[in-house]
Amino acid sequence: MEDWQHLQKDADKDNDGKVQLQEWLEHGDRRIHDQSMYQTVVDLANQVFDLLDLDSNGVITVKEYKTILSSWRVSEDLAEETFPKLDLNGDGHISKEEVVELVRQFHASDDPQAPGNLFFGPY
Repeated sequence: MEDWQHLQKDADKDNDGKVQLQEWLEHGDRRIHDQSMYQTVVDLANQVFDLLDLDSNGVITVKEYKTILSSWRVSEDLAEETFPKLDLNGDGHISKEEVVELVRQFHASDDPQAPGNLFFGPY
């Protein structure tokens, strides 16, 4: 709840207790263009990587990816279909560097076809 309250305080520029669409869009624009945001994305990506690397061997396999996505109710078939698009260098697994790039794309890319938009499953 504390995170949501901080987010509201940051986005609600007219202090009316509500975040209007324009305020939300301006908040998003400020966050994307804030230089410290990139470090926040890297930190998040590292945490996501640690969660997905179930055997702690330094890479995410398709099996690990399917396991995690199934906990989010994403079908194994869809996870298996998506995995090659996330394996940016085509070596059969996802490295920490690839996760950083995918999470960066998810948060900052204007390209709707960017692989990072697939990383957390369909939404």
